[in-house]
Amino acid sequence: MTHETTEIKKWRGLAVLWGVLGIGVIGWGAMIYGAIKKKADGASWGIFGGTLVGTLLLFVGCMAAVEDSSPSSAVSGSSASDNRSVSSEPAPRSEPANSFGNGDHLVGIDIQPGTYRANCDGGFAGACYWARHSKQPNQFGMTEIVNDIKQSGGQAIVDIYSSDYRFESQGFERWQKVN
Repeated sequence: MTHETTEIKKWRGLAVLWGVLGIGVIGWGAMIYGAIKKKADGASWGIFGGTLVGTLLLFVGCMAAVEDSSPSSAVSGSSASDNRSVSSEPAPRSEPANSFGNGDHLVGIDIQPGTYRANCDGGFAGACYWARHSKQPNQFGMTEIVNDIKQSGGQAIVDIYSSDYRFESQGFERWQKVN
């Protein structure tokens, strides 16, 4: 979702809220006044006035949303975070690790290819999960090459290849390289 879409939704939401409040407050106020004074025409004028004010507030709110989402305001970059590029990959280490914990690890950057072993300490709901991932998704949109689930107390031995993009681990003790 872009910044523009978020801003438009915010302003439209406020405009609808203002419109409903305008209709509700003025309309109900006039109806109560009309009921107290026993004048039916007071209630109908209240509904008309509330609708008019509500529609005006709705229009003003929508115009503010359109003005706020104009291309010039989106291009100008009102905050520093709008123009920053964010990398999903961590900064490279000087040498990939031979031992690592749970999480996502980039092969060749965070960890070395090789055979690793780890014990399952119970993880989530008494099970542990690992997966080797490729960089490109397959025909089903998945990047998993192979994965496995181990029960608490079990041990996993995994061959991580240099052609793997990343390795994911959840619930295991520390992975140790065995060769």
